[in-house]
Amino acid sequence: MKLIKNNVVRAACIVSARVWVSVANAGLIDRGNGMIYDDVLDVTWLQNANLGGRLNWSDANAWADSLVYAGYDDWRLTTVFDQGSDGCNYADSGTDCGFNVTTVYTNAYGETVYSELAYMLYENLGNTATSFVVKATFDDAETGQEVTFNNLFFTPVQDNRFWTGTAYTQEAGYVAWFYDVGIGFQGASEDALYQTWAVRDGDVTVANVAEPATVGLLVLAVAGLVYRRRKA
Repeated sequence: MKLIKNNVVRAACIVSARVWVSVANAGLIDRGNGMIYDDVLDVTWLQNANLGGRLNWSDANAWADSLVYAGYDDWRLTTVFDQGSDGCNYADSGTDCGFNVTTVYTNAYGETVYSELAYMLYENLGNTATSFVVKATFDDAETGQEVTFNNLFFTPVQDNRFWTGTAYTQEAGYVAWFYDVGIGFQGASEDALYQTWAVRDGDVTVANVAEPATVGLLVLAVAGLVYRRRKA
């Protein structure tokens, strides 16, 4: 029986090691099971950036709020922090609106706040506005031109514009902030059909990341071993 226990422990360790084998780039760690962890922002992204499809803003928020994936039900859309006066502070770089926006900002309370999609595109994936590394291509829905997106860890995006979960109330007709991965632009938009990319706060656990099929096979194998040992 001691031998059986040792074999069970050894097999469980092998499964655990395989589950937690990760490929890291900057702050990104592949946790498996379709989830990518950012250890700088301390958030977990869906590997499939297209899972929610193209929705209007209210439906996009509702989809993320009701999403249950890999046992987690606390998914949301990304966030944007308004850096200056209320509204879009446009510039070619260094603000919250336009190209190459600020990805890290310390507010009056000393809290570090991120524009999560901008941080993903610029810091983690090494893109800059209008000069993205060619990893995957898709047609810009508005211009018809082919644009590029350094997806690296993620499935190729099927559209360029993504909703954030941050509302925009400074201008009539505008509903929320969005991020355009095709040209590296962040701004506010009227309601439209944009892509939805879900993220959740924190890391994921071994129990949720472990592939069910792998764990199931391990349990069956151990049960069979115990049964044969007892029969003998």
